[in-house]
Amino acid sequence: MTVRRKILVTGATAYIGGRLVQRLLAKGYDVRVMVAEFSPEYQDRWPNAEIVGADALDCESLAKTMEGVHTAFYLMQSMFVR
Repeated sequence: MTVRRKILVTGATAYIGGRLVQRLLAKGYDVRVMVAEFSPEYQDRWPNAEIVGADALDCESLAKTMEGVHTAFYLMQSMFVR
């Protein structure tokens, strides 16, 4: 029996991350996509992925998003205004 390992992709709404999600899904991987805010548009874009809304600067939100994840691709661009 093969265990499917969950892969998290952040930055999937950008070009490279979006292409990575498509490739992973096509290869049969179990993919979780992290977005800033959930929108049905994302579920339409990746119907076979799990879409979660999370804040990368909120440790509790990020920890919940990482539950059960084997591999994570952090492709977010950091742009902080303070």
